[in-house]
Amino acid sequence: MYAFRHDEDEPGMVQLLPIEWWDYCSAQLVALAKFSDEHLDPGGAGWTDMYRPDTPPAALPRLDLSEDQFIALLGPHARRFDRILSSLGDVEETLGIRAIGFGPSEEDGEPWGNGGIIADMDGTQVRAIWCRLRARTPQEKDRLIAMLSALDSHRHMLVMDWRREVVVDIRARDQVDAYFA
Repeated sequence: MYAFRHDEDEPGMVQLLPIEWWDYCSAQLVALAKFSDEHLDPGGAGWTDMYRPDTPPAALPRLDLSEDQFIALLGPHARRFDRILSSLGDVEETLGIRAIGFGPSEEDGEPWGNGGIIADMDGTQVRAIWCRLRARTPQEKDRLIAMLSALDSHRHMLVMDWRREVVVDIRARDQVDAYFA
């Protein structure tokens, strides 16, 4: 069995979005930095409040990607996870979330994916795509980049990494290389 296990706060921290979201994401990073400065705990133990991004404008395009398309795009580049797990257990069984994903591990005996791209499904349509872009080897890194490029071939995409506070245009190889460095 090849599974992907994530922490409960990980989904959505690194997202794949249509490139038209660039301005929204960039503006949110500016607002996040300002909010962070304004809400630092005086004792240095974190923040006094949690940032909540603005609701994205309804006019921003959605992913418009079916389950079959997601599988066809990523299948040639990576192994499909048999199970998607959170710290609470199987996400479908415990959280009612149907998720499918692929990871770059080359080892058939490797039980856990270190990195991966996960689709949160709404019926047969992809509702959201989130990922963990970590690689143990240069070959896994190359596979992750190939996976990103495959999704980008369907529609121009960006990586929005809220933890690292960066937006990456998948078609800009210099940005992709810097992100993985």
